[in-house]
Amino acid sequence: MASAIWSMAHGNAENQVAIARDKGIAPLITLLGGHPEVHRDVAGALWSLAADDSNQTAIAAQGGITPLVELLRDGSLGAQEAAAGALYALAETPDNRTAIAAAGGVPLLVAQLARPDRADAPDLAGHTAGALWSLASNNAANQHAVRDAGGVRALIALLEAAVTTSPEAARHAVRPPPRPPAPPAHI
Repeated sequence: MASAIWSMAHGNAENQVAIARDKGIAPLITLLGGHPEVHRDVAGALWSLAADDSNQTAIAAQGGITPLVELLRDGSLGAQEAAAGALYALAETPDNRTAIAAAGGVPLLVAQLARPDRADAPDLAGHTAGALWSLASNNAANQHAVRDAGGVRALIALLEAAVTTSPEAARHAVRPPPRPPAPPAHI
């Protein structure tokens, strides 16, 4: 079900608004506390919904930030990728930048960049770098928090790895795409 919401919201502003209007955000957030098999699709749905500015505020107001941050620690690789992307989109809102940092998001995002299996998850690195970029945007406290958590070193290592890998990887390392990928084809 969450994957169907993800698919409907992906790139469709009208559906993003309709899903929120029809009270679709709260059940998705509730599912983040449920069975781990749905976490990736739920986080992906929230990421797609967060393309709408008012949904960014609604997701935060309905308690979506903390469970997304927790997925960075406890989720599967796919759930972590989608959660990092959702936090990237949510951090476009200044109040959400503060809330993500308060929920412990900065050190968990930085830790994602230092993962030994990072090569197995290039999208995770890009989404994480994007989330850190959004969090630090016009927010001195978050800039310091990223630095203090080892983010400068981790981002430079990501850049170095991207430069030696491919021009496409380097392009994403410099400015990863802010919007979610299409939902998985298994819908």
